[in-house]
Amino acid sequence: MEKNVRPRTLQQRKYDARERDAGLLEAIKAATGILALGRKLGLSQAAVSRWRKVPPHRVVEIERVTGVPRATLRPDLFCD
Repeated sequence: MEKNVRPRTLQQRKYDARERDAGLLEAIKAATGILALGRKLGLSQAAVSRWRKVPPHRVVEIERVTGVPRATLRPDLFCD
């Protein structure tokens, strides 16, 4: 691991959150965090952190583990 890598600032982390889709943010909140969502899905925190939207092939599984409706997770793919 490189020694010259600076930790991410609070401002950078807030910027990352603004890039995330509202449905993904709702799922993260329902799971009580990115790490918890990743664990429930059998994925790493890093994998979930890279998402900007819920991947289409994960919608049903995320709905099952978080209780967030699929129409909230991906309104572009599912309607109420």
